[in-house]
Amino acid sequence: MMPKQLARARRPKRQRRVLIETLRRINVKELRLSQTLRTTTLPGVAFTFPFISAARSSAEMVELAHSNIVQRFRIKWQRVGFGVRPAFLCDQCRRPTFKLYFHCANLSCRRCIIGGAIYASQTCNKHSRPILQATRLQYFINHKRYLRKTTQSALKARLASLGSTSSRLPKRVSSYRVQLPITNYNVAPLTLPVG
Repeated sequence: MMPKQLARARRPKRQRRVLIETLRRINVKELRLSQTLRTTTLPGVAFTFPFISAARSSAEMVELAHSNIVQRFRIKWQRVGFGVRPAFLCDQCRRPTFKLYFHCANLSCRRCIIGGAIYASQTCNKHSRPILQATRLQYFINHKRYLRKTTQSALKARLASLGSTSSRLPKRVSSYRVQLPITNYNVAPLTLPVG
């Protein structure tokens, strides 16, 4: 039995959180930053990232122009193995991140996106999550060129272990961009269509 105060309450509807896979993003690896201190203009950024109109970089900072706004992100050079790797410092939370997501005319890390953002697998239940995994893995096997036969057979065995994929995905995760593979399944990089 529900108390009468709760029965009469008007609760605001929760807004759906944005799926990360549907957002446009910038990966720091794709910018090819150099460690020189002088400021340089990054050529061809508008072709690679259509939502960015211009970009300038130095060893310490990247300026990205979009939507009549210029956002500046500091660069943190992290030591790894035999060298260093760049990472953006989010201008809101100051955490290092490799990807910035474009949402509501703003670039930010996935934690600082307005309203929060979640992965598509977080919206699936235990029955539909293997279907999403199998869909992504099937796409990867069909579109990845030059897979070794041992790797391909291991991926096909993994696909078979996920079980039947005859069921349909939930409507929210049935879009094309959500079904693209996120990881590379420990093989050489996969070039996916931009869109």
